[in-house]
Amino acid sequence: MFSLHRSSAVVNEALRIHPPTGFILERVVPTGGVVLSGRFIPAGTVVGVNAWVLHRNQQVFGPDVETFRPERWLEGENESNSSAKIAERQRNLVAVCSTPSLCVTIDPYIPTSIYP
Repeated sequence: MFSLHRSSAVVNEALRIHPPTGFILERVVPTGGVVLSGRFIPAGTVVGVNAWVLHRNQQVFGPDVETFRPERWLEGENESNSSAKIAERQRNLVAVCSTPSLCVTIDPYIPTSIYP
């Protein structure tokens, strides 16, 4: 039987392989700046990442990033160390959004006050 977990894994993998947006997802560095990959980025600097690039990160998604493999979202889901890997993958899946300005799937008529 095709489980809900399996369905979710297939959707996540489809969004990872083919994210709905191709533009750079920008953020402004907060007060105090931030260190990214050993480099200091001053406050107010606009930084961004492209989902197509982020979703091909082998350190997060494994060496087979070019392969459609939904199992990567299920591997060892009952083991604590593998659960951390799955959680890291979910944090790095930027195809789903939290604000209407970033999401191509949100109905524009939904009040934006529901977003944090």
